[in-house]
Amino acid sequence: MEEKLIETYEELFLDFMHPNPNINKFAATKMRKVWPQRFKKELIGNLESDDLLLRRRSVMALGEFDADVMESIVHLYLNTESDILKVSCLKVLIKVIVNKDLHKVNQNIINLAKLAIENESPLINLMAISLLRQIGDQGIFLLLEAAKDQDLLKSAASRTAISEIQNHSVNDLFPNK
Repeated sequence: MEEKLIETYEELFLDFMHPNPNINKFAATKMRKVWPQRFKKELIGNLESDDLLLRRRSVMALGEFDADVMESIVHLYLNTESDILKVSCLKVLIKVIVNKDLHKVNQNIINLAKLAIENESPLINLMAISLLRQIGDQGIFLLLEAAKDQDLLKSAASRTAISEIQNHSVNDLFPNK
């Protein structure tokens, strides 16, 4: 039987939801290359889905887009009251930074991390701390501030993140590192 060379967007989206990670990653890569705007728009729309698997797959796929997706994600975060959507947005930002090995981010990302770390939700706080940890030197001042917070979870998580950042200025805080 001959393999079909051209798949429709809908066929590839079914593969994107396939349980086999190789199949869904291949489908995501192909959709990102052939229909980048349509795929990005659909993935962003999925970030608040009740379907956890769809949300996770969308976060992973958005993390493979170039850094230009970050501005859309920041805008989405700032314009929602949904904690689920905010957490999803933070996860996408983390994925993009890690996958694209970004060493410097736009100030909008730092400002968003500051808002997120001040949020009342512990889950959003932890995602913000993870984001700042990935940002590294550029966000260390926010982690140092959060490490002094009265909230023990926020403080402990920030201290852990600081200890994982390779920065000579904070190494003195962790002499046994």
